[in-house]
Amino acid sequence: MALLGREAEALIQGKAASFDGTDDYVDCGNKADFDLTSVDHTLECWFKADTSQPRPYPSLFHKYVGGVSPGGYTVYINQTTGKVICSEIADGGDNIWIASPTSYLDNQWHHLIYTVDVSAKTAYLYIDGVQIGSDTYTGNLVNATQTLSIGGKSNINQCFKGSIDEPRIYRRFLTSNERTEHYQGIYQDESGLVLYLPFENDVKDYSGQGNDGINYGATFTVGAKIPVGYAKNIR
Repeated sequence: MALLGREAEALIQGKAASFDGTDDYVDCGNKADFDLTSVDHTLECWFKADTSQPRPYPSLFHKYVGGVSPGGYTVYINQTTGKVICSEIADGGDNIWIASPTSYLDNQWHHLIYTVDVSAKTAYLYIDGVQIGSDTYTGNLVNATQTLSIGGKSNINQCFKGSIDEPRIYRRFLTSNERTEHYQGIYQDESGLVLYLPFENDVKDYSGQGNDGINYGATFTVGAKIPVGYAKNIR
């Protein structure tokens, strides 16, 4: 869905990317813009998760590696519980881990904001305009050399079944007013935006930073109905 930069009272509905949960994903590359270890940052999207997920870690955003040298960040939905999980690795022994209290495997559209204040070493998760979790970490965040992917990755365990719309990444913290406005479709300050994929029949980045994705199998279908108040300077 592309927001149109106009005053509006109605819901605007465009297209979204649909993922089959088997092998679809969008690869955005391993760009310097996606190394978020030393800056405040925000991941944002609309998502609609199928009630049944065939893979164990169906991901909305994924730039993460585990094992003996873990790093990066991921936002995914637990296959069994349906809880949204936000995880980010830090080197102080206490990582970010936020889990929503309820399931979102409901085939309904939801708006997600995960935002991190690195000076306060605190992360927050908002769904549908409401804070549903937070966590602190120790030490410094650790980058992963993996590419950033939306809707899964080449490792099929992360493949998501459902639709994702309007994924964005900001290299800054969103204020309380901005979080409320974004849920309402109001975007007045796009500073720090380094990724914006409207998913209108392609995976072109409209942040102005040239971080276009590569599409591996996602199709484009009816997107979220977003209430638009004043969507500024996008397309």
